[in-house]
Amino acid sequence: MNQSSSRGNSRDTNSNQPNYRRALGHHAGPVQTRGDEDTAARLSTIMSGDMDEDSARHHVHGFHSYPARMHPTVAQRSIDLLCPPRGIVLDPFCGSGTVLVESRLAGRRSWGIDLNPLAVLLARVKSRGATPQELRSLLATAGEIAQYAEARRKEKRGATMRYSPEDVELFDPHVLLELDSLQHGLSNKKNKAAGDVPNRPIVPPGFVFEALWLVLSSILVKVSRKPGDSSNTYVPRRLAAGFATRMFERKAAEFAERVEVFSRRLVRDAPIAKVVESDARDLDVVRDGSVDLVLSSPPYAGTYDYVEHHRLRFRWLGMQSADMQRGEIGARRHLKHLRYSDAVRQFQDDLTDVLRVARTKLARDGKVALIIADSVVGIQPVFAEPLVRACGEKAGLAWIATASQARPHFHRSSQHAFDRHPRCEHLVVMALSKPVSRQQPADIDRSADKAADKAVDKAVDKAVDKAVDKAVDKPIDTPTQTNPTAEHNPQDLCQTATE
Repeated sequence: MNQSSSRGNSRDTNSNQPNYRRALGHHAGPVQTRGDEDTAARLSTIMSGDMDEDSARHHVHGFHSYPARMHPTVAQRSIDLLCPPRGIVLDPFCGSGTVLVESRLAGRRSWGIDLNPLAVLLARVKSRGATPQELRSLLATAGEIAQYAEARRKEKRGATMRYSPEDVELFDPHVLLELDSLQHGLSNKKNKAAGDVPNRPIVPPGFVFEALWLVLSSILVKVSRKPGDSSNTYVPRRLAAGFATRMFERKAAEFAERVEVFSRRLVRDAPIAKVVESDARDLDVVRDGSVDLVLSSPPYAGTYDYVEHHRLRFRWLGMQSADMQRGEIGARRHLKHLRYSDAVRQFQDDLTDVLRVARTKLARDGKVALIIADSVVGIQPVFAEPLVRACGEKAGLAWIATASQARPHFHRSSQHAFDRHPRCEHLVVMALSKPVSRQQPADIDRSADKAADKAVDKAVDKAVDKAVDKAVDKPIDTPTQTNPTAEHNPQDLCQTATE
């Protein structure tokens, strides 16, 4: 995250079929390998076996939905088999923090980078762990906030701020008022419109403050009229008065329990993961030559639009998404107006830039391991493994081995894209093809290197262009669906209460 990455099993947003949201790498089936024999055997071990959904939801992994999470078992095995003990792991698309959590459990130091502010908050809080005192404070503060919201509900207080027509349409009126009170209880800000409800909580800074915002984020879709995170349709809900407030308190208790289990499993002195909000093409915070394993699930071309996916949560958590709006790699909104060949080439260029920067962070024996599946741009397939290898070659990385496993394709409107060749998920491992020059003194002649790089670029571009040109080169047609008109009068909740 992915920067937030556009990846994973998707659904047809123009269908009423249910969303298939699962962690990546959860399917059993034969694993095909190629490349270096020893590395290929390790990759087969990483991807083999039935990885059920229960194992994907252990401790903090099961808190808060997030699209296309890497399966924790795949992350754990990759770290054990590809990173030396006490080594450093880097995930430049860290998403909700699966790699960081598993790195801490394995006693590795880790860096997580993502352009998505929600992903950064999730990864930081989930991978942190907590002391018993912090968890008691979390539960006590959640209870105080719930009491505050319940008191406002019983006194029939109005909204503390003006809400958009979108929020009024998305939530039942009484639910929106409860969420408003929960948000206001968390905000630690005075607001005359809120009235003087006694015992307004003071939320401790740090872990408790961040964790409770994530608790609020985790219930937003569940109490809305959306049937799921990826849905563009609304359905009626009948939620009792006080339901949202009670759910908030229950989710806080659930999160505390999950964090306690995770904290008990941490090895002694497990290094704290470092999580930074940044573009995957900008890794200046990570020291050159220090990383033993770059482990990540990069974007899948044209599959997701994370800005749209998390727009509700950005709004309610007060997060800015302008950088992500511009810089999200592989986003559907960036590719859907391009011709197929241009869309694939844009994605290839972006991923090459990421790998070129990641290469400079690798230690001498470091490896890059990318988990990525074949995807669809428009209605045409994008086969990920040759594309990743081409990007790696252009970035100065040498391919070592690949493991591939068949995956279902759930996107209704492009269901025939993989009729000839099955859709697969791939684990591709690469390493330095030549030593990285950390400094380039002015008196050294770099012309030979530049000529070699130019020759590689030309050869790879020719190969990729040939593959792309085999596809039908036509504009991508991605239909959209608008939300239905709300059936209630929005005026009451679009205006700030004055009583």
